Amino acid sequence: MNRATRAANGFVRAWVHGYTLGLPDLARDARRAEIESDLWEHCSALGWSARAAFEVLMRCLLGIPADLAWRAEQVRIGQHAARLVGRVVTWAERAADWVVRRGLPGLTPVSAWSLVGLGGLLLILAPFQPSEPGIAVGGGWFILSGLAIRWGSRLIGRHRVRGLAVLLAGAAPIGLLLVSTLLAPVTMAAVVAVEVRRAWLSRRSTASG
Repeated sequence: MNRATRAANGFVRAWVHGYTLGLPDLARDARRAEIESDLWEHCSALGWSARAAFEVLMRCLLGIPADLAWRAEQVRIGQHAARLVGRVVTWAERAADWVVRRGLPGLTPVSAWSLVGLGGLLLILAPFQPSEPGIAVGGGWFILSGLAIRWGSRLIGRHRVRGLAVLLAGAAPIGLLLVSTLLAPVTMAAVVAVEVRRAWLSRRSTASG
């Protein structure tokens, strides 16, 4: 690489770094990698000559309007993404508020017996997978969690604190263990929210009575 191509490439890199500053990492890094690849291919094809340096520089200068337009488009995409995330968060907040205010009838027993059923299925399958002892452990854990959730929900009417403690002991580990599924932690959080609401309503009705 001669001095001319080194200087031209340095100018282009500086320009690319400048107009990609502040963009999301994915868009910024992809653009910089794309330009770096173009520089290498163009200069290699022309033997890293003075002609290559001149063409690189001219392409950069003539492409400034297109680069700025690309930058503006990326900003708009980022704004759209931010608005979409905002809408999802708003929807989730409204859904959580609805759960807290109205509850989800049947959610707790359905979730509890689903865990018991899933645990039983795992225990049935465990003998056929002797090399995977975790299947039996997971089956037992699911059954105990489901029973704890069901028992805790029944206790809440008579012993609110004890019932909620048992419920949490069953729901929290499952939500944390299966957090990557998203469905499990959301369901467990909804169960807890419903039962906390029920305990609060029970306490309020007892106090008013």
